[in-house]
Amino acid sequence: MSGAKNVATDIHLTSLLGVNNSPGAIDSFLFLPEKGNIVVNPQTLSAARTIFYKEENGNYIFKLGMIPLKKGIYCFTIVDIYQAMKNCDKISVTILMKNGDSHLHYLKNIYYGGENIYSIDATHSYCFKVY
Repeated sequence: MSGAKNVATDIHLTSLLGVNNSPGAIDSFLFLPEKGNIVVNPQTLSAARTIFYKEENGNYIFKLGMIPLKKGIYCFTIVDIYQAMKNCDKISVTILMKNGDSHLHYLKNIYYGGENIYSIDATHSYCFKVY
């Protein structure tokens, strides 16, 4: 996929507070991009940031450090890439979390109230607790 342009997407960061209650939590973290770039998304100031991947040897990489500023249980979600371009063609890329344990029990028990998690949340989210 070398030579693609506009290889960007959104990351969402929410605080899990209860059933169907997950307000934006961008202000709960300090972001330190190491590879690529991260900018404010004016459409969702409290819940999302737009990230731009850096091309290295035909691969698109984004590496980010996040420093928590508040205690809580959080859900980090990455959105598929829908608006990249290559040779005047629109391309899309599906991004999947491949961590062995994405701690989705937080999402299931808190946000979904013990019900099944939507498949898009199960494949695109990572949950964690800050003490």
